[in-house]
Amino acid sequence: MKQVLSVLIVCGAFLCSAGKAQDLLMPISADSVQMVSRAVVDAKHCDDLLVWKKYDPSIISGVAYPLGYQAVLELDDLRYTIYVSNDTGRPDSTNNGLISFWSRPIGTRSAHDLITWSDKRFDGSVDFIHNGRTWYDAVEGGPIPPLDLINEYQERHNETIRKLVRFFYRE
Repeated sequence: MKQVLSVLIVCGAFLCSAGKAQDLLMPISADSVQMVSRAVVDAKHCDDLLVWKKYDPSIISGVAYPLGYQAVLELDDLRYTIYVSNDTGRPDSTNNGLISFWSRPIGTRSAHDLITWSDKRFDGSVDFIHNGRTWYDAVEGGPIPPLDLINEYQERHNETIRKLVRFFYRE
């Protein structure tokens, strides 16, 4: 029930006006997202990463940026950049937190090959999408994406989290 409520809250900005919340794909568990988030934060010495970087809190042009961590890896013909950020640097704190993904086929460089999505609450629900052409943000507002696009990115998020749990925890 908690997961269903979370889906309706997060995707409500996208779908309530269309009355289609019942057609949403269920998100992956928050526990799985938080496992991946913790793994990214703690992955400094993971030999299988191409890049690991810690971003200290800073203020740039008057905008405060919280503590963040980035990991870059290649998995199943895709290059992933994963960014975890919140005020504490830990995924169990939802204060100003998110986990973001940038994904593209290995060897590509075009902006149209790059897709990105975010889970702004570490709860398993995708609430930010950029498909190489259009930005959609359930938290900040903006255009409502088609239901099939929401479900496509939710499935992508679910599958990516499952792959990353296996990658980081060798399951």
